[in-house]
Amino acid sequence: MVRRVPDLELDWQRCGREWCLLATCDPPPHLTGIYVIWSPLPLVREGRMVCVGQGAIRARLARHRGDENIAHRGTGSLLVT
Repeated sequence: MVRRVPDLELDWQRCGREWCLLATCDPPPHLTGIYVIWSPLPLVREGRMVCVGQGAIRARLARHRGDENIAHRGTGSLLVT
């Protein structure tokens, strides 16, 4: 018997009409969930994923900003949603 898993709907958050910059993103302190950090690629619709995480988003992003393994993986400004 095959069990069907319900589809998951995601609400990708932006900073206004643009994707949020990792360097300046300041989510509310109580916000928890899943986030993705990526590097945009010029002339390509998709970017390169750098990190996926979960938990207290504000605190986790603050840690990632200081992590050299994440900071050096981008080709420019890293984005987050």
